[in-house]
Amino acid sequence: MLDRDDGILLPCDLVSLSGTLRVCNMEMVLLNADGPRAIVDTIAQDDAFLCTAESAFSFRARLSLPANWCLLGYIHHTDDSSWCHGLSLATDTTFTLFPEGNSEFMFTAGSRLTLLMLPLQRLREKFSEMDPRPSAAPSRPHALFRLAESSAAQKLRTAYETTCRQIATPVADVPASRTRVDVEALLEAHIAASLAVTADS
Repeated sequence: MLDRDDGILLPCDLVSLSGTLRVCNMEMVLLNADGPRAIVDTIAQDDAFLCTAESAFSFRARLSLPANWCLLGYIHHTDDSSWCHGLSLATDTTFTLFPEGNSEFMFTAGSRLTLLMLPLQRLREKFSEMDPRPSAAPSRPHALFRLAESSAAQKLRTAYETTCRQIATPVADVPASRTRVDVEALLEAHIAASLAVTADS
């Protein structure tokens, strides 16, 4: 955890922010004269790493994932001028990043996200379990989509909101059994919402 003070966004340095995702390589550039202020909370759990973050500054970044890892995420709030690879991002959008190449993105001040990083093999195994067709595999069509009002989308939205609260709750304030995030349920909800979007398209 860094830069939390009862919900107040505190000053922080770009080196610390860039290292938040640990094994990822991330470069950040400020887009305004204001210093970086943010709330970032993290949990490392088994083979997964979870993070929830809110920034009070606009920034552009380049992210590269280590081989055999993937990054799932949900945008709780952002301005419509935020983007990833030139594609507009919006509030209530979910995404999946794969380890091939770099991901370039820009987020405006006030953006809030929850992220889940885990082994790519775990994503593939769960995807195959939920969609056993031989040709099925997580790919670019599943990488970025805005949540609708379907039951799958609502379940995923609730899962990310719950995860965000769990990550942001100081460990001392809750029993140890409640600090563990149900990563398997979050992963399943993420894939189910992705499959529902694919089926409707």
